[in-house]
Amino acid sequence: MVKKRERERITVLGGSNNPQSMGKACAIADIQTVNKDHFYRLMVDCGAEFQQEPTDGEPEGLSNTSIAPDFSKLGDRKVDAVVLTHFHYDHVGSLGKLKISGALKKEAPVISSPQTAYGLEYTLRDGEMSDYHSILDSANILRRRMTIPRPGVCEILPGLPVFFQQNGHLSGSTSLVIPTASGSRGLITGDMCREDMPITKGWKLPSESWPAEWIPDQIWGTDLTYGSRSKPPLSEEVLKLQEQARADLLKGKKIVVASFRSGRGQNLPMWLLPIAQELGIPIWLDGSISKIYRIFQGHRWSERDGVLPEIGENSGIMEIRDSSHRATLLEKRGPAIFITTSGMGNFGPIVQYMKYGLPREDFSFYYTSWLASGSNGDRLVNYYQKALQLRQEDPSRVARAKIVDPRDGTILLPLRADVYHFRLGAHGDLDEFVELVDDIVKKCRKGRLLKRIILTHGNFVSLREAAERLSVFTEEIYHGNENTVIYV
Repeated sequence: MVKKRERERITVLGGSNNPQSMGKACAIADIQTVNKDHFYRLMVDCGAEFQQEPTDGEPEGLSNTSIAPDFSKLGDRKVDAVVLTHFHYDHVGSLGKLKISGALKKEAPVISSPQTAYGLEYTLRDGEMSDYHSILDSANILRRRMTIPRPGVCEILPGLPVFFQQNGHLSGSTSLVIPTASGSRGLITGDMCREDMPITKGWKLPSESWPAEWIPDQIWGTDLTYGSRSKPPLSEEVLKLQEQARADLLKGKKIVVASFRSGRGQNLPMWLLPIAQELGIPIWLDGSISKIYRIFQGHRWSERDGVLPEIGENSGIMEIRDSSHRATLLEKRGPAIFITTSGMGNFGPIVQYMKYGLPREDFSFYYTSWLASGSNGDRLVNYYQKALQLRQEDPSRVARAKIVDPRDGTILLPLRADVYHFRLGAHGDLDEFVELVDDIVKKCRKGRLLKRIILTHGNFVSLREAAERLSVFTEEIYHGNENTVIYV
């Protein structure tokens, strides 16, 4: 039975008090079912925040420290269910810690699209490798998985229907609308992207695709990764990538593309495939990129999810088997494309590619992800401009680049390869988010203002700009700082 004094509320358990950080995504919805038979505690996402600054005893620029939400803030009431918008680390990386904390009910399901359910295993493995949680904690979480068969309405707990909608960003990524006993409907957007990508098309306007009964009157979570016009259009960056790849391949170069494992790693072979096929050049997938590729290939959740070709000689997209196979391919003469983890250049196969290829003129390195300050990728991209200047001043002089190898520590390498940075982020900017809210208010709600908007998933600058631009659409605006509680 529901206790009389319990009030419906949203707790922004994630976020970050670091003004420059996006923070970790984690929200708690304490809500009563419409028929008032149940009062549930629903967690939406359970992300971790990487500690970017080096810590004592670690090499410069590297840190495997993750910061979890403060689950002690939950008090005695435990979580009835966890809903995941997608399986990126900043949205699911603290699930193991949640299990360890004891704040998760024994029977609580972890609910998501099929792609997220299958990809979750690989994200949890990252936490195991850094001793963030154990393999047993991961196994406990994976046993709880429950999939939403398709976008639309799904009763995730008895008496609690929730509306799920494809939102771009990643194959299987979703926004959700949660109803309350008071009659309100709260939208948590997850991470969103308006532009089409090979793995999934961008989100559609609510007025074009959402049932009228599921139009929200509140927004409880946002994607404010970027401010207005603070990121180049994805289509323009893809064109730059393709033009540079063509030029490098025609020069006989090997291209090493550093990529995030999930999303970027599957879009990149599709963006580069037409050029590779035209020139008869193979694309090699390294690390766990091929594992996620096969998940996206075999589990389409929405009609807007892309159809990916089979890995193999027929497509020209192939898989690197192991480190020995990688070494053989690197020694082979002629151009090739390698797409590998990790996107920031700190861990995984990319470190071996850098050690082999940075001293060679027949290599180009493409960084395609957000680069944290002090990461290997960030240092190389910034130092490359100085290296070019040194080449112009004295062609016989070879610049030396500093990278950090997790095993060997800091090393200096001759920098003869070319280095580029393409910003291929799968988030929308503030202009796109304003378009979404404008559509909800003006078209779906016929001009009626939203009751409130809770601003999350942005840095100090993007949140402040969002508050200014979105105030005309809502009665109340809250900054969803870490551990903020808002009664709804």
